[in-house]
Amino acid sequence: MTTRTLKTHELDAWYALCGTVFPVGPAYFRRHFEMDPWADIDGIFVAEEDGQLVSSVRVFTRRLMLGGRPVLTGGIGEVCTLPEYRGRGLSDHLLKMADDYMDAHGMYLRALYGVLTSHYGRHGFTPVHPHYGRVRVENLPSLGQGRRVRAFERADLPTAQGLYDLYMGQFPLAFWRGESAYWESWVLAEWHDAWVLEEGGRICAYVEVKAQQDGLFVRDAACVPGEENALYALLGEVSRARGAAFVEGPAPVLAGLACERADDGHLMLALTAPLEGAATVAELEALTGGRIAQWEVDGF
Repeated sequence: MTTRTLKTHELDAWYALCGTVFPVGPAYFRRHFEMDPWADIDGIFVAEEDGQLVSSVRVFTRRLMLGGRPVLTGGIGEVCTLPEYRGRGLSDHLLKMADDYMDAHGMYLRALYGVLTSHYGRHGFTPVHPHYGRVRVENLPSLGQGRRVRAFERADLPTAQGLYDLYMGQFPLAFWRGESAYWESWVLAEWHDAWVLEEGGRICAYVEVKAQQDGLFVRDAACVPGEENALYALLGEVSRARGAAFVEGPAPVLAGLACERADDGHLMLALTAPLEGAATVAELEALTGGRIAQWEVDGF
């Protein structure tokens, strides 16, 4: 058994490995590598036996907002091992290689999405608790006069970027999207159902959603800060057009509505050096004041 970084000519085999273990298929992992402007093949660690890739861990280069500034963050994803090779400590060994990579690149804040707390806990990861809320469609405002809703168009991208930066900048641990290349490749590749609200000839809000049971899950959204009513009206219009009974999304974003508690997210963080006065993940979470808001579109 050999553990090492992935080689460029092995990318197709790596997509196939991840797509075999996870039900989303290899195209998902191809997209997440090829459409990621910050992708680094040297941040993909694999175990190989007899010419076959059998286990994987990937480090994503990201930045999360904290204290009003983007903080370099290592995102752990694509953690998978073929069933017949599990129980041998391969994933643990690859995670140690990922730890070394993140140390070398100054990624002292680390993030992943998962529920295996004991496994990832060995590498310093601790669960935090981003809250999600659910709003019944009857509690969403109507569109009102002078507003119109339409499908997102590519020409709307600069406005969407500006809205995101203004709106999401107020939420701790939101993803930094400060480079146009990330929007033009990653974000647009992840968006499948995006809408905007216009008022007085300007775009005031956008949303991107997906169907979830008899409701809609908000995968991305932003508005002019202080004009949340426009965002809520947009959600209401799209929900009613789809016959959805509710919308669900990050609770801090839906805080201005009659909101029911939904399941918490599965975010885990590790901190290997003090950050914004916090020396532990618990102290870091306390700094957020329960206002963690992240969008599924940025997930890995």
